[in-house]
Amino acid sequence: MRKVFFISKRAAQERSAGNENAAVRKKGRRVGLILAAAVLTVSLTAGVQADVRRGDSNEEVYELQRLLYETGWLFTTPDGVFGANTENALNVYKNQAGLTPDGLADAEVFARLQADWNNKFGQTEQNAEEQPASAAEGEKPSDYETPPYCTTVLHYGMMGVEYCEEHLETLRQDYALQAEDTAESWHQAVVLWEGVIDSLYNEWVESASEAEKLTIVSQYGAWKSACEQQRTALSAVFPDDQKLIEQQMEAMIKAQAVMLCGMRAGRAVQQ
Repeated sequence: MRKVFFISKRAAQERSAGNENAAVRKKGRRVGLILAAAVLTVSLTAGVQADVRRGDSNEEVYELQRLLYETGWLFTTPDGVFGANTENALNVYKNQAGLTPDGLADAEVFARLQADWNNKFGQTEQNAEEQPASAAEGEKPSDYETPPYCTTVLHYGMMGVEYCEEHLETLRQDYALQAEDTAESWHQAVVLWEGVIDSLYNEWVESASEAEKLTIVSQYGAWKSACEQQRTALSAVFPDDQKLIEQQMEAMIKAQAVMLCGMRAGRAVQQ
């Protein structure tokens, strides 16, 4: 058995000001980021009370989008704004679930989506509490097989990542930092994956021919520059939310690390 870490935005964080959140999310859409972060813990919808429909913009909408996204029905990043994409995904889901596809997400829809999420990820509130500490910290089951290189896969209709042994350990460290959930801990997670990328580029250079080395070094420089530009853009849009900036940088850099690790497979075949 291989364990797939599904690509999705991190579960909704508690916010203190709904109007402020809506403004932040609107700004985030202008940046046009496509982010991903692996979800390993259970998220519950017990706190969801209000029905939501197209035109709404609140935490309930974000939770709906997250569940639709992580169970494979929504293919755009959750942003907390109920638009056409969310309505279409919801109606497709409701239709296959035997519900009226009327664009309304009520308590029954949330409950069904949460049950589907639990089934897909193999977790419930009860078994998460009963899970041994080693498993909660990312310990592999005895029959888990790690691939030699990180691989992006399509699994049950969702894009996910199978991590190699080396970067599965990095992912565990990343999760530990995410659990602290401060701007500084997220920044440390960014630095963690930046170190992985540095190592992968250095490995690539060392295995390349002399003619290829200059191109690889140039690509590495372009990547570093792109990261700096992204951070500058995020800082301009979210000047008062350093944690959000670090979260989005972490997702971007981790995705690049997965891609670079996967490229090692092609080089191994060539050699």
